Amino acid sequence: MKKVNILHIITHDTGRYLGCYGEDVKTPEIDKLAENGIIFTNYFCTAPQCSPSRASMFSSLMPHQNGVYGLAHRGFILREDIDYFPKILKRNGYRTFLFGIQHETTWDKTETIGYEKVFKGKDSSCDNVTPLLIEFLKQKPSEPFFISCGFIETHRPFPIVEDVPENLKVPSFLPDEIEVKKDIAGLNILVERVDESVGKIVKTLEETGLAKNTLIILTTDHGIAFPGAKATLFDPGIGISLSLIHI
Repeated sequence: MKKVNILHIITHDTGRYLGCYGEDVKTPEIDKLAENGIIFTNYFCTAPQCSPSRASMFSSLMPHQNGVYGLAHRGFILREDIDYFPKILKRNGYRTFLFGIQHETTWDKTETIGYEKVFKGKDSSCDNVTPLLIEFLKQKPSEPFFISCGFIETHRPFPIVEDVPENLKVPSFLPDEIEVKKDIAGLNILVERVDESVGKIVKTLEETGLAKNTLIILTTDHGIAFPGAKATLFDPGIGISLSLIHI
């Protein structure tokens, strides 16, 4: 039986702030994937911080078990004896690649967590990471691959928006104030940017014929960067999106 390619796309600080979760933001490409795949509506991260959440996803261990109970760039890095997901796949015949950002360990240790090659680009914005991934996919790799594609979006800072649409809605746990609306308008720009990138990636998978044998996992690490969400244990802090799609 032919191994299924795995494409893992993970954003920063997005929570469930997507159209397919009922939020007032335009994400037609992601919504389409969710509609044609499986969308998880009761999915939570292990901790409302970037590194602990990500490390738990790929180790199946809680932060106090895998060593990542704080941010990787502050010294909390994954134990090297952990049987990490990319490591497991690499042992089982997968080529393993990282595009963009990871936040589970320091950059000099990406090989220890199982990545064969890293494509960092100019920065970790989806505007710069997506073209690298598309170019790779256009080569139609013949061996089964695991790709983790990490975007810095929707991490702060947000684009500055002064003219806010009158009908712009804010999440229910935030006050409906003009300054909050400006922030949400900036967040919307980044979410829509990610959605556009996801659409381009899916289109490339379809054009190259890779779509029929590729599982797409689309997720994030924790809630949006607002009071009562990111870095808190309230639902908006630990409730995150997850969609699985085999086109």
